[in-house]
Amino acid sequence: MVKHPLRPMFVGQSSILRGNSFEICLTPMVIHMPLLTQRSARDLAALSSTARELIWYAIRVITEMQGIWNGSESNTGAREFGPKWIGLLETKQKEQFGRAYFYFLIQ
Repeated sequence: MVKHPLRPMFVGQSSILRGNSFEICLTPMVIHMPLLTQRSARDLAALSSTARELIWYAIRVITEMQGIWNGSESNTGAREFGPKWIGLLETKQKEQFGRAYFYFLIQ
């Protein structure tokens, strides 16, 4: 399939698979696309490509955030730091002030 450089058309050779061999038609197949000459069709194509790239970027960011939160084989996840940090804070408050005020705020 080849696009004509100046016109909104594609030209290609059609082929059919029969058994183990291909049969190729000698007359070319021409596909006219008159909407490609209009600005709105080109703008829609550009916007859809931009939207696709943004979605792929968002998927990569979410996957990376999930790895950071849950952890991996070599790193502990961020969700494990929360209970440890609260436990240490509660212990320090009990040692310094005799009560765990922060613990009661959370519950």
